[in-house]
Amino acid sequence: MKMQLDIDHQLYNALTDESPLWWENLKSDHELYIEVRKDNSINVYYNGASFMKLEYVSGAFRANIHPKFIPLDTGDEDIYFDFLDGNIFLQTLKSIEINNFEESAIKAIKERIKLINPTNKSEKGIQGKYITVNHV
Repeated sequence: MKMQLDIDHQLYNALTDESPLWWENLKSDHELYIEVRKDNSINVYYNGASFMKLEYVSGAFRANIHPKFIPLDTGDEDIYFDFLDGNIFLQTLKSIEINNFEESAIKAIKERIKLINPTNKSEKGIQGKYITVNHV
C-alpha cells in the first residue's frame, strides 16, 4: 500500500487549531527539527536521532519516544537491585515529568540522546546539523 500525504489530516488540523503548549515548546527549541512524513505523522529529530514520532489517533495526540532516550527520575538517589533466592529485582523506576515539554524536560531528553549518539555522522545527523545551524 502506497502512503500518501494528506494535507487535511487531523494531525495537522489539530496542531493548527489547538496549537498546544507542548507543541509550541518543541517548535521553539532551535536544536530540534521537525519533518512531516508521508504516513501523516511528524518526526522531531535531535542530533540525528528521532526525539519523537507524533501521530493523531482516535481524536488524540500520541507520541512515541524511544525508551533509551527517556531519562529516569531517581530523585538523585542510587538505583538498587535486590537479590532474593537467586533472582535479581530492580526497584520501581519512573520517567521524568514531561510537563508540556518544558525546557528542562527537552534538555533531559536531549542529554540522553547525546549520550547515546555523541557525534552522529549519519545522513540524519548531517541533515540535522545543516537544518539547525542554518535555521532552515
